[in-house]
Amino acid sequence: MSNPYYFIGKGKLYISLSDKSDGLRYISNVEEFKLTITDKVETLKDYDSLAGGNIQQVATIDKVDMSLTFTDLSPANLALAIFGAIGTPVTASTASNEKYVAHKGCLLPLTYVNPSTVTLTNDSTVTYALGTDYTVTGAGLFIPETSSIVEGSTVTVASYNYSDSQSIEAMTTTGSEYRVYFDGVNTANYNKPRIVDLFKVRFGPIKDMSYKGETFAKIQIAGEVLKDSTITTPGKSQFFREMMVL
Repeated sequence: MSNPYYFIGKGKLYISLSDKSDGLRYISNVEEFKLTITDKVETLKDYDSLAGGNIQQVATIDKVDMSLTFTDLSPANLALAIFGAIGTPVTASTASNEKYVAHKGCLLPLTYVNPSTVTLTNDSTVTYALGTDYTVTGAGLFIPETSSIVEGSTVTVASYNYSDSQSIEAMTTTGSEYRVYFDGVNTANYNKPRIVDLFKVRFGPIKDMSYKGETFAKIQIAGEVLKDSTITTPGKSQFFREMMVL
């Protein structure tokens, strides 16, 4: 009697452009990796029988869908999910002489994020008091209603320090085609390797993204496994391959 092949999968996911022009990048902490295969069935009814029924059936694969759920919201993962482009990284430094129109009860976003050691003036003769005339947030400065800053006046952020940061410009690219590689093990069979290689996948954009809540945010993206026409060897799949240790 042969050994049964029960399966519980664990492992790591990697992704690259389908043309393999870049390396397989590790997507950390993937919660779920799933394939859904949909078939298309053509049936021939038995028109001669009073009882009805079918006398022939042909089933073909209609499409193979793939979904990923991951919790690592890195710049590269976010860019993948929102069809975005990663901007040039900003290195921590000091900014000076930024002018803004101040409104009471409103946020004043600065050019760079996570400001500290802020000096705020009106015309370089009055320096406003931190905690009284303004407070500092991750995005910039908040002007309270009780501030001595005149409503609608121009203020100058004479100087402030800012942190390293990275921008992701959403919806600035078209969906690329990717290779998805699962370096997995079967925990129900002594952790023997179980590899899945999807040659060409085109993702759709993320359906929703929670930016505020009480649980860890997750990204779920779905796509379709497409035919890789560069694979022409007879007997070799043009869609995906599984490799398992017996």
